[in-house]
Amino acid sequence: MIPEARVAHPVTESEATRLAREIFRLDVSAKSLPGEYDDNFHLTVVDGREFVLKIMHPAREQSFVEMQCQALQHLARRAPQLSLPRVCPMPGGDAFAVATLSDGTKRLVWLLTYVPGPVLAKVNPHSPELLRGLGEFLGQLDAALRDFSHPAVHRELKWDLARAGWIRDYLHHIGDSAQRALVEKFLALYESEVVPALPSLRRSVI
Repeated sequence: MIPEARVAHPVTESEATRLAREIFRLDVSAKSLPGEYDDNFHLTVVDGREFVLKIMHPAREQSFVEMQCQALQHLARRAPQLSLPRVCPMPGGDAFAVATLSDGTKRLVWLLTYVPGPVLAKVNPHSPELLRGLGEFLGQLDAALRDFSHPAVHRELKWDLARAGWIRDYLHHIGDSAQRALVEKFLALYESEVVPALPSLRRSVI
């Protein structure tokens, strides 16, 4: 199973509550959060603390989760001023666990602190001040990750804009001809302007 394949049976909130209790010793209520391929839950402890429980796709490799944990831990050291989730180790000190779910699948499970607030997509309008703050935040984030590396970052990733040419094989899925033409226009610009310049550009973890 590839990580991009959808999981047939999403993890339930009751199972997330069970995993939080058994693995992290937390008595919580759980609310499902959006996620592309992994299952994510907003946990609220009876004492008011909040966390995010991440239950990874069955095909997710351990090195991929290790990389994410280490990147967040690196950021906590290099850019502690940034409002980012923090990795919450298990009682034994490990950053994540392997759990067997009720359907028999084994999943990598880890816990993060919860960062409150609305997501950018739900904020309207996107004021100049908001966008400037976002740009400053991303600049500090990228600067802090400049010296971060991990073997798992060297992988095929469809959101990597340096590999955006993969979308050409999927253009036929855009039913509206005007929208398809717009995508084709910018894809052509990408192939003619960006691809030749890629070898000369710096690369790092984002």
